[in-house]
Amino acid sequence: MKGLAPKITLAFLFAIIVTLLLYSLILNQSIDDQFNEYIQANLLANNEKIANALGQAYMMDGRWTPTTGLDISSFVILDGISLRVRDLNNFVVWNSINIHPDITTLFLLQSEQSTTTVAYPISVNRDVVGYVDITYLGDIPLGDIEEGFKSSINKSLISTAIFATIFAIFLSVIFSSGITLPLTKMTNIATELRKGDLRQRMSVGTSNDEISELAIAINHLAETLEKEEKLRKNITADIAHELRTPLMTLQGQLEAMIDEIIDPTPETISSCQEEVIRLSSLIQDLEQLTTAESASFELNKEVLSLTDIARTVVDSFETQAKQKDMSLSFYASKKSYIDADKGKLTQILINLVSNAIKYSRPKDKVTVKISQSDGIVQLKVSDTGLGISEDDLPYIFERFYRGDKSRNRDTGGSGIGLAIVKSLVEAHNWQISVESALQKGTTFTLKMPAYKIYNQNA
Repeated sequence: MKGLAPKITLAFLFAIIVTLLLYSLILNQSIDDQFNEYIQANLLANNEKIANALGQAYMMDGRWTPTTGLDISSFVILDGISLRVRDLNNFVVWNSINIHPDITTLFLLQSEQSTTTVAYPISVNRDVVGYVDITYLGDIPLGDIEEGFKSSINKSLISTAIFATIFAIFLSVIFSSGITLPLTKMTNIATELRKGDLRQRMSVGTSNDEISELAIAINHLAETLEKEEKLRKNITADIAHELRTPLMTLQGQLEAMIDEIIDPTPETISSCQEEVIRLSSLIQDLEQLTTAESASFELNKEVLSLTDIARTVVDSFETQAKQKDMSLSFYASKKSYIDADKGKLTQILINLVSNAIKYSRPKDKVTVKISQSDGIVQLKVSDTGLGISEDDLPYIFERFYRGDKSRNRDTGGSGIGLAIVKSLVEAHNWQISVESALQKGTTFTLKMPAYKIYNQNA
């Protein structure tokens, strides 16, 4: 059976039909039990009525005679009831089987010799004067009203079961459609996404159920795929751009030297070397990013002094900062220790400080500050440089992304540095955030769990 809807419909239908059958059986059994109790109560009342009538007949005759109460047997024999009256000595006064043999035989033939006999005492003024054996020839009879009521109940149960089954089919189709239609839409949207139409979205209802959550997840997936596809196209264009410029420069200079338009002077060769270095740097950055994002990437963690490593990195940029006529400062209230990969931590700090200096102007300030509170070490790299626009801010950790204000050969860079930083930060399960405003500067904040160093001499 293909399709989820028929399966759900059959499952609903099966469950409802089984429930109806069980309910009908239980209800029918309950009605039978109630009727049996009703029959037994009527039987008891009827038997007492017969015994009381025989007691009245005994009072009228003053003793048992062959005709005492005999007229009673004529009334009850027509209902299939045979009577046998006995005195206190267990002597049979009379027996309606002997009095009405033809009627008795007819009832016995119809009932296939099935009889039910109960003995009742016959009392006069609370004194027992004899006994009556009341025999029901065949099954204990029901009255016309009782038979009609029981028959109507059974018919009603059958009619209700048929109607409920039809209604169950109708409801099952509606319920299954309510489940399968959104799933069918999701399947169609997923197919369109697979074909490359990443603009497809699923309408999300107001209900907070699993299907709505799945629709939201598909929409998030589509948005992510669309974003990644856009980024992929940008990356392709950026890689082509980053490779084309130095290659064309190299090609032009080499062709000029081959055609003897320019001489292979040290300055010309140095210019070619700079382009080769630029290409090598780009390839190295790509390798680092690929390594950081690979599934086999491993960290060699150890307990480190973030304060010492950060100070070393800052000191290494002092000369570069002075060359740009910038201020580079480092602050730390105390030594902070963390559990990290030393090489990767150093790479993160180098990228952040290098980025701050690169996008700052003469007289701007770059500050690296470390603080610790509530078991969290916080490192901030701030600058008063060019800043990042609000539109560019969400994308600065993407590969090759650089804001238009800074995208030029002077500031340089491959646009991969911050992507590497983000990958390394996530590999450590740390957090990184950024705040920035154009022409006011940028602050990167890195948060890491502190490693508590115990004083072994204490």
